[in-house]
Amino acid sequence: MATVVQIVFDNGEWTVEPKDHNANKTRYRQHKAKRKDRWSKRHPKKLLPSHDPIIMDESEEFLFECPANLPFAIGVQKNLDCDELFGAPNDPFEWSTSQVADAGGTVKGKVKQGAVLQPGPKAQGFYKFYGWVYENGEFVPVDPDGYCG
Repeated sequence: MATVVQIVFDNGEWTVEPKDHNANKTRYRQHKAKRKDRWSKRHPKKLLPSHDPIIMDESEEFLFECPANLPFAIGVQKNLDCDELFGAPNDPFEWSTSQVADAGGTVKGKVKQGAVLQPGPKAQGFYKFYGWVYENGEFVPVDPDGYCG
């Protein structure tokens, strides 16, 4: 079963968040201590974000949707607020570029699996989601955090 992630309007801005906040919070707690330690060792350019990131595991399947039934695009890249791990994938998903969905549509994605001598998404750890929703004739950006642990 895929983890559902939603593009929603929350606190006056468009963001991406897990549909099941409690399950994501439980997963986040399991990674939290390791995550802070890894962040500080990666020469961060700013403090670790205070909000919970979307937790991903290698080979996990995701389904992205917009409950407001608006067209949207979603992509993921290495978080540039810390040093990248050379050789790890820039995008942790198996797709080759950001994905676009029509109004009411969904996007499916699967997190890549690391290889024996090639660092995978788990080794990189820190990722940023990016994208947009098309609302009232305008492309409005979305920009939350993700963590592959």
